[in-house]
Amino acid sequence: MIGNRAVIVHAHPNEASFSRELRDRVEAGLASNGWQTDIIDLYARLAHDDDVTDGADLGLVQSAHALVFVYPTWWWGMPAAMKGWLDTTLVEGETKLAHLEHLVGVTTYGSRRVEMAILGDAGRRTIHRTLWLSASPRRTRRTWLGLHRMDVATEADRLVFADKVHDTMAEL
Repeated sequence: MIGNRAVIVHAHPNEASFSRELRDRVEAGLASNGWQTDIIDLYARLAHDDDVTDGADLGLVQSAHALVFVYPTWWWGMPAAMKGWLDTTLVEGETKLAHLEHLVGVTTYGSRRVEMAILGDAGRRTIHRTLWLSASPRRTRRTWLGLHRMDVATEADRLVFADKVHDTMAEL
């Protein structure tokens, strides 16, 4: 996999969060298989008021073989910062993602799996349907990793999930 590039888009305001650990596991797993990674940390930008243009992010995305989203599912969807990034960076009808080989979503849910299924799992739908259709459905593989019932997950549950995230990324 030498030479492959992945862009990891992360959205969580707390640097000590489990979401941040998952982002680090994604990066480590990819690196273990020779992937080069770029991280777009949406809340770090907001906290530091960084002046990064959407054009720079679009350039990263267009040079990537994999696009990985790591975020907590809040109110049955992705954080507003991520939705806003998608809206401003990947403009519908203008952004071509046919070069992507992988679209990956890594998230935690407070809800049970059945609740998310009933409600349509908006984040997964956005990444695995909408973005996939902007990519090349015959070429782009999709991977979804979700930990349900995060609010009652034990440390052992979180560790098992984090290991699964790392191992899945290492095999990408």
